[in-house]
Amino acid sequence: MSEKDLYEIRNFHEGQVVNGKVVQVTDNEVLVDFNYMTEGKIYLNQLTLNPDVQSCKELYKVGDRIKAVIKKIDDEVALLSRLDLEREEALRKLERNYQFKHTINGKVTDIKDKVVIVNIYGIDCIMPKNEVDVDANFDVNSLLNQNIKVRVIKFENKRVVVSRRAIIAAELFKEKLRNYKRIKLDAVYEGKVVRVEHYGLLVVANNYQGLVPLKEISHLPFNDISELYKIGDKVNVKVIEKDDEKLQVLFSIKALLPKPWEVVAQNIKEGDVIEGTIVRITDFGAFVNIYPQVDGLLHKNDYSYNPNVNMFDHIEVGQKITVKVIKIDANKEKLSLSVKALKPNPWITSGLKQGKVVDVTVKGFVNGDAIVEYVEDVEGILPKNQVSSEKRVTKAEDVLTVGQVITVKVTEFDPEERKLVVSIRRVKEDAEREEFLKYMREQEKVKNDTIGDLFGDKLKELLGNKKE
Repeated sequence: MSEKDLYEIRNFHEGQVVNGKVVQVTDNEVLVDFNYMTEGKIYLNQLTLNPDVQSCKELYKVGDRIKAVIKKIDDEVALLSRLDLEREEALRKLERNYQFKHTINGKVTDIKDKVVIVNIYGIDCIMPKNEVDVDANFDVNSLLNQNIKVRVIKFENKRVVVSRRAIIAAELFKEKLRNYKRIKLDAVYEGKVVRVEHYGLLVVANNYQGLVPLKEISHLPFNDISELYKIGDKVNVKVIEKDDEKLQVLFSIKALLPKPWEVVAQNIKEGDVIEGTIVRITDFGAFVNIYPQVDGLLHKNDYSYNPNVNMFDHIEVGQKITVKVIKIDANKEKLSLSVKALKPNPWITSGLKQGKVVDVTVKGFVNGDAIVEYVEDVEGILPKNQVSSEKRVTKAEDVLTVGQVITVKVTEFDPEERKLVVSIRRVKEDAEREEFLKYMREQEKVKNDTIGDLFGDKLKELLGNKKE
């Protein structure tokens, strides 16, 4: 080895940064002339931090200048690497991006329990899962091996933390601001309900989400907003307020609706027979929609003249029903409806009165008493102690059967209270009393006839004696 060669060896050492010229490039290595006795060699895995590079030819060609770090050097070989240089440069770029809050590209290379690994400039950066998306239900696994945009949110001791959520949030804010400026006060838009809350509806109209407060939903009172609207419903809204600082918009549905009770007062009057749809059922009755945004109350006591009929066994939500308007008060926004008023009150027209003997049909039994029907909707009670005069009855069903027609006497009748009480016992007792009275009348007649005959014979005898 010449003195010049020894000098050159002594002037190069491991860890030294050298500049050279590319003299040969293959897929797997680059040969570099850096004024040493032999060319320096850079293998592909030492050439770049970029995992997507598959060939040295993608980065360098013969004649290019290149900077590298000596990893091993002797009189036979010189192994070079660019990894440390690229790592330092990548960290400098990441730090600058952190300082200026730039948006940068990275590739998701791994997904762990709590973090996502994003490779940027060859550096594995950490992205916590709560920084992946603004949507908590976003599928993180869908990002694996995907290129994404992120922002560096923490740079400390060469530890880099990035966020995709920050980019999305910033883009959403810009879009929100653009859409907010398009919303005009007092303008009317078609919107779509996206959320139903206890305080109102969240509606997206003209690409902007606003709130319809409870008081701006309807002219009519309601108990549960979810009974009026659901997610996906289309609604027309009017912009009634804008807050430029908070970028908030208030919509109104009610402002676009005519005051429905004024319309009802002009078109419907007491006594009208109309058709409606049952929209809500409560403990005390059913609400029937008879006009847009106008519901009337069908009270359970106005369904049937029969006090034993349970209205709730005969109705359901969505059912069409014919009703009669029995009271309307547009000022108080109250409408009373009735089904039973569609026909005459059988309690008035039945002709029943206390003391009348009639035939009734056994409909059932309650607490030992019998339920009987005179005509449709006129039912009454046959008490168990009025079933028989011959024996003590503890249960009417022991003596009577459903469907049996029996003759009874009306002992109580109040058409206003729809009260009817009847008795078999009184019929029999009355019959026995009448039979007894008849017998007594016959006996009285026999007695009178006998006395008359006696006086007649005596009279004839006296008259005969006078003639003699």
